[in-house]
Amino acid sequence: MDAADAKTDGSEDMSYTTDILLEVIRLAQETGPFATIRRGSLPPDNGICMEIATGAPDERFMDRRSVLSISVVLNGKHSDLAALSRVLDAIHHRLTHLKEYPITEAWQMLSISTTSVPHQIEREAGGQWLMGSSLEIRIYIT
Repeated sequence: MDAADAKTDGSEDMSYTTDILLEVIRLAQETGPFATIRRGSLPPDNGICMEIATGAPDERFMDRRSVLSISVVLNGKHSDLAALSRVLDAIHHRLTHLKEYPITEAWQMLSISTTSVPHQIEREAGGQWLMGSSLEIRIYIT
């Protein structure tokens, strides 16, 4: 997935938080889920999405560098609840068990942790199950 696929507002500029989210989506996509992971908070039928929920600096250093925590929602929708649960669990497992994290000139990913395990939210009238979860991404900003 490239940046153009992930943009929802049509803008050309990308912030470092967008870069980080796209990198997390790329890592999650490596699990081979049943659909391409898209940006957003509500997935399409039989789909998966990720979006930044919140974020704030945890630490600020004298040289103006900082450590930032970003909360990312990971939501999915599928007609088969067991299949959806397996995929979201696999994504959480992969992301939270990485041995090496991405590094760029602007930032370095420090860790990814689960803040809310995949859980059932509802079953829609059309028979699609909706599940939600969240991850915390810790980043060192250079």
